[in-house]
Amino acid sequence: MGPDMNARIRVATENDAVGIQAIYAPIVKHSPISFEIEVPSISEIQARIHKTLVQYPWIVCELNQKIIGYAYGSAFRLRPAYQWSAEVSVRCLARYWVLAARIKTAYIKSYGPYVIFTIGRKSL
Repeated sequence: MGPDMNARIRVATENDAVGIQAIYAPIVKHSPISFEIEVPSISEIQARIHKTLVQYPWIVCELNQKIIGYAYGSAFRLRPAYQWSAEVSVRCLARYWVLAARIKTAYIKSYGPYVIFTIGRKSL
């Protein structure tokens, strides 16, 4: 049975910040796609989760109680006509890259079809 069968997708909590940072830190350090200079601290990621969940979903994908991927949304544009649109980032560990599509699909189901995606992976 592949990892897709055992993976569980759920809404993120602030307690997931450590697992999220483990995936995100190498992306910040070794690629330009994050547009960040420094790796966000655990407390900064917790604050981002809290702030995001007010308006947009933030989901995590777990396998054997370990976070292997996540997705979150933010405003795509500030004009009122874009209120139903979101820019969504999907990140996952490279060895579970096949699950990125499942994470993306779960996000669409939780928010809606008007999303713009950026997808990145951590090499491991």
